Amino acid sequence: MTIAGTIGNGEHSDVLDKALALARRGFRIFPLVPDGRKPVLSDWPAKATADETALTGWWQIWPQANIGICTSGLLVVDVDVKHGKLGYDSLLALELNGIPFPDTLTTLTPSGGRHLFYRPDKSIRNGVNTLGAGLDIRGEHGYVIAPGSRVPEGVYAFLDADAPIAIAPEALQSRCAASEQAPVVQTPPIAIDQELAVQRAREWLITTPLAIEGEGGDARTYTVICHVRDFGVSEAHASEVLAEWNTRCIPSWDQAELARKIANAYQYAKDSLGNLAPEVLFKNIRKPGALRTAGDIDLAAVLNPDYLVKGWLDRGTSAILFGEWNAGKTFVALDLAAHLAAGTSWFGCRVRKARVLYLGYEGLRALDKRVAALMRERIPTLTDLPFAWQALVQPLITPAGRTALVTILAAFAEMFDGAPELVIIDTLSKALGGDDADAEKIGTYNTLVQELLAKQRCTVLTLHHPGRADKSRERGHSSIPAAADTVLRLQDGEITATKQRDEAKGRLGFELVPMELGRDPEGDPVTTCTVRQITLRQADFEEKPLRRTDAAILAVLETLTLGQEAVSREDWFAACPPNFSISIIPGTIKRAFDNAVMRLIDLLAVEEIDGKYRCRATYTRQ
Repeated sequence: MTIAGTIGNGEHSDVLDKALALARRGFRIFPLVPDGRKPVLSDWPAKATADETALTGWWQIWPQANIGICTSGLLVVDVDVKHGKLGYDSLLALELNGIPFPDTLTTLTPSGGRHLFYRPDKSIRNGVNTLGAGLDIRGEHGYVIAPGSRVPEGVYAFLDADAPIAIAPEALQSRCAASEQAPVVQTPPIAIDQELAVQRAREWLITTPLAIEGEGGDARTYTVICHVRDFGVSEAHASEVLAEWNTRCIPSWDQAELARKIANAYQYAKDSLGNLAPEVLFKNIRKPGALRTAGDIDLAAVLNPDYLVKGWLDRGTSAILFGEWNAGKTFVALDLAAHLAAGTSWFGCRVRKARVLYLGYEGLRALDKRVAALMRERIPTLTDLPFAWQALVQPLITPAGRTALVTILAAFAEMFDGAPELVIIDTLSKALGGDDADAEKIGTYNTLVQELLAKQRCTVLTLHHPGRADKSRERGHSSIPAAADTVLRLQDGEITATKQRDEAKGRLGFELVPMELGRDPEGDPVTTCTVRQITLRQADFEEKPLRRTDAAILAVLETLTLGQEAVSREDWFAACPPNFSISIIPGTIKRAFDNAVMRLIDLLAVEEIDGKYRCRATYTRQ
């Protein structure tokens, strides 16, 4: 499964030139995370390619991505020297015992190791220490980092870029085959071939992509079989479970060929059978700690709240955002997601930068349009930020939906080197797949959310609808708001906290602004909307008298921003008079300024936009 989440800006990358040069030599290429070693694409064995159009498209999306070389069809000896010169010692020992390593195309790794490229005449299996201590092998469904890539330890480079790839000596290939140990028999973490496991696999196969000849069908089939195994289906029953999916493939595999592929996938799979079943991934939920007393209170922690949006959304909590159809819930939630990913203030409120995953039941095209508008209007750097989205099909409380969620979370963590810190689910009714007044379904959903909070340590924001008669509350069973830490109502262009651990500061006003993204091939406009903050009535804000320090620096900001939109914090501080603070302690003037800025933001007197500051039009000093 892939996660959509970035949009290219059309820029050309120096790394792209290196990737295209490798493709012209016949290597199948795919992108790795910038400055890292992990693939950007979750299904990279099937997508790795030498097609220059595809590569250009990828590096327009991720211009700083590192380069991965798929080693299927190759034999790459990875000389590992992380533990001294262990790999080179093993290499020498093999040569002394008649295993040749002829000169060939070689990569120098930042750690001082090497990648030796050879062309075998048989399929080579990946392995760690396959040829000896510090000598790993990369072959079928494996990859190595290509020259031109950079990691924190340094840069990968060819020893001789013009060197050809040598034919793998028969003795070397035989040694690789002889060194392949039988797969370790792992005890499945769950009972296999249970009715629920088979049901999950069948439901997942209904919507999973088909294997199509000429479009990576072989690799796609391998990936699909591995997923069926991960559900907890044994090799003996895999053919039966895959039968209907196989009939829709173009062309279908004959039974003998499918059986061979199943045997291959089950033999080489790394994880224990059933390892991705939800009850396995969610089994380590944190247990409640010991009882606390007054003596356990850490005042420093109390004074440093762990928030995502200060005063509105705390980290590690469950939240509801509800509003009527077409009120702008999705636009507001996407706007929030983008600002958290960027770490920039949202509606003038402080935020802490976070990795964000948006899960919606609309098609990818609708989500793509809205994020494209966000990039153009608000966050142009969104392509480089930890923000991704995925369209869902199955209700999350069903076995198939739950399994899809687990797969998406794993792909997100791989892509961004960590779990999402905010998960947005749009909407509750679709996630339930039915009546939101059904106590059993709501209970199942609330349990799923609590598992996410415990296992992923994230915040979960669920979008929902208002009651049919009473628009001031959420629709459905009373356990919906009861289980939430925060409830936000979106109505008539205002966002209001109706339930909050600590009282939110005022209300937020917004409007949806239409935007034309461009024209389709027939010349018709392609439109969407963006969120724009608007000024609420002055009476809507509870205002407090300012301290002397706060009033002094606010007056400076008012003067500075008369002729321009906003100013940097540095320029603001430099313009303040020497006696703006009552503090007379040396070295504390800057601290007094920073504290005053925080208070002014909390009082809704000042807003921060992309690192710059301006007065809020809604605030009048008393």
